[in-house]
This record gives sequence, C-alpha cells and structure tokens, in this order.
Amino acid sequence: MIWKKMQMNGRKHTRRAALVGGIHLSLLALLSACSPERAQGNQPPSETKTTPTPTISPGLTKQGEEQLALFQKRLEWLTKAKKDNSTYKQQYEADRQALQSAKTDSAYQKALNILKKHLDDCEMPALQAEIIVRRDQLQQEVEQWGKENYYQNPSSGIKYALGFEYGVEGAVWQINQGLEGNKTLQDGIWYFVQGEVTLEAYRQMVKDLDMYELHFQYMKQNRKDTTPYDQPHEVDLQMMKRYGKMNERVIVVSLAEQVMRAYENGVLKKAMYTTTGRPEFPAVPGKWHVLTKKSPDLFTSSAPPGSPMAYPPTHLNYTVRYCYPEYYLHDSDWRLDYGPGTQFPHVDSSGNESASTGSHGCINFPVAEMSWIYEFTDINTCILVY
Repeated sequence: MIWKKMQMNGRKHTRRAALVGGIHLSLLALLSACSPERAQGNQPPSETKTTPTPTISPGLTKQGEEQLALFQKRLEWLTKAKKDNSTYKQQYEADRQALQSAKTDSAYQKALNILKKHLDDCEMPALQAEIIVRRDQLQQEVEQWGKENYYQNPSSGIKYALGFEYGVEGAVWQINQGLEGNKTLQDGIWYFVQGEVTLEAYRQMVKDLDMYELHFQYMKQNRKDTTPYDQPHEVDLQMMKRYGKMNERVIVVSLAEQVMRAYENGVLKKAMYTTTGRPEFPAVPGKWHVLTKKSPDLFTSSAPPGSPMAYPPTHLNYTVRYCYPEYYLHDSDWRLDYGPGTQFPHVDSSGNESASTGSHGCINFPVAEMSWIYEFTDINTCILVY
C-alpha cells in the first residue's frame, strides 16, 4: 500500500510539472510574438540622424588655393629682393585662416574677396621685386657665359665676349629703362618717353624677361650646333614651332653667328651674313615683327654732335623697322665685310673707319641682300632675333 501511494503521488507530481512547464512555454511564445523585434521582422534599431557638416563649393576652394599660392609666390619674390614684406605676411596668414574657418559659401566668398584685395595691393611691389631679381640673375648668367664663349680677333688676338646683347647694354639695359621710367608702354609697345611706371608696364617687363631668358637659352644651345650657317638650324625650327610660325615667312637672326636665315613654311629659303650692333649699342634680341618698310629712306641722328650715337645723314635703299624706336634691318653700302666678328672692332676691307665695328643697334646687310629681304617681308612678317 505504501508503495502504491508513493507511485500515485509520483504520477501526480509528474502531471503537475508537465502542466506548469506547458504554461511556461506558452507564456514565452506569447511574449515573443508581441515583442517589437518580432513585429518589425527582427530589423535592427534605426540609427540616430546627424546634421551633415557644411562644405564649401569645390570651385570656391580651388580659387582660394590658387590665390593663396599666388600670394605666397609674391612673398617669395619680395624676400629674394630683400624687401620688407612683414605686412603682406600678416595679411597672408589672416587670409589663410579666414578661408579655413569659413563654414558656408558666402563666408568663404567674403574671405576670398579680402584675399584678392590684398593680392592687388602687393602686386606692383612684388612684380618690381621679381623683375630686379631676374634681371640680376640674367646679367650674372650672361657675364659668366661670355667668359667661356667669345670671338677672338684673328689679327689682334683680342677676345670679345659673346652674348652681350643680353647684358648691361642690351636686354638688362632695356629692363632698367622701364624700371626707371625712361620709356613708357602704350598699346603694348615701348616708347622712349619718360613717364610713370604703371602696373601694365611692370607686367610687360616680366613678359620681356621671359622672352630674353628664352632667347638667351636659344643662343647658348645654337652655340653648340656645328651645322653650316647656310643650312637649317635646329634652334631656328624650335623657335618657329614654339611661336607657331611654321606655316609662314620668318626672318631669323643669329647674333653669335652674325647670320640671317629666311624660312617659308619651315623651309630655308636663303641664308646670308650680317653685321649687328656693337657691344655699346647691341641689337635687341626677341620676337618681333615688321612694323614699317620704306625704300628709299634717309636716316638722321637724333643724338647731339660728338655723341657716340651721332652719325651724318645717311641715304639708305631699303629699311625694315622691327622694333621701336629705331631698330631696323637695312643696307649698309659703306661696309664690305659681314659675318662673324664684324660686330666687334675690326679692320673693314673698305678701309672705311665707320665700318670698323658693329652698328648702332641695327642689323646691316649688303644692298643686294637687303633688296631680297625687302621683297621677302611684308608688314607683320615675324622676325626672331637670338
């Protein structure tokens, strides 16, 4: 009996445990079905939304970067020229910080406008500094090159430095005249009339330095070329390509060679010897074009009597002006000798003392050769002198 009672009690406990367990599972299922995750398909909680940080338009930031780089470059020129640039440095730093701090396009544009104003204020002194530094560098380079590259007179043995056309009496002198206000810029042309040195004049002097430096490099490169003078030279072709003149007529004058080569559509048409300016009055190197033509013509000197620049009234058969005020290609029937070394002191075969050195800056030819040049050129024909 005791065993049966115990057996019956065990069965009761088993049924009770099963009933409780079933109720517990049912409650868990019900709670699970009612949970938010179940209702939303077990999706993760949504992320908290944040307000995006304002950005500046790429076009504006590019302008800011370019303007700051330009400002920094101008500060460097002032430093190289040993000019006081402390105020401009403070402005640069303030402008840089203002651009970095701007949170909207309008704020950035406002800071950019102030930066541009500061750039305008420092442009003229920075250009002047750049011109002075580059002028001095060109002069030093010309002097050094001339020590190693020279013409030696076969009779006297005297050595004359080449490249003087870019030195203190040549390109450097031209730059100095602009800096000192002894020539003024009108419609892109220099006139030897005293006046105020304007912003446009400074900008043009920088362009002139670009040209002088480039043509001096061409002279140095051509000096190593052993091609005969009456054959096309690589430097000539490089220059014509650079200036986009391969499909027209071009006059090229090599100062170190004392040679003129005429090209048409990149093809050499004629080569001839010439005599250019003496060291005191060099021919002006650069990219030019025919300004005026006249046949015949009369040259009269504007220099006072006794001046090294003075000469008697001279009748010429053909004149082609290529640079103001008085730089011409023209015939010179008082000479017999042309070519290498004739720009320096020498004894001309004519015995004429006035032909015993280079010109006053013009480019001279025998009459017959100048006649050919006169017919070959038109107004605006390109003339490259290096």
